[in-house]
Amino acid sequence: MKLHLTAGLFAALLTATSPPTALHAQTVTTEWMTSGQYQQYFQSQVQGRGLLLTYLEAAEFHGQIYYFANFDPLPPGVGWATHHGLSDASFQQRDQQYRSQGYRLSHHQRFVSSSGRVANQAIWLR
Repeated sequence: MKLHLTAGLFAALLTATSPPTALHAQTVTTEWMTSGQYQQYFQSQVQGRGLLLTYLEAAEFHGQIYYFANFDPLPPGVGWATHHGLSDASFQQRDQQYRSQGYRLSHHQRFVSSSGRVANQAIWLR
């Protein structure tokens, strides 16, 4: 299946709090995935499983942006939010929004594709 990335796919909010559902959670590392594949993976394999996104990176392969992520066991009481593929303006808006809600930026990567497209990936913790 070939997925085409559009601006609408990149602004998905992924927020989690710390439900103690994974008593024996282990570190999970993904393969490189398109934005759509990553979003689907997150929704089917991560949400509600006691995992915390600790690293998220974008890179370009054959003209398409792909994402790679690491998830660790979620410590008790930790809340987090993440976005991937944000423009610079959208990243600044989200950063201000989350900081005003008591989150702190724990990871940020800014990637610029060969065509000049900017993709910001970020993780905020509270």
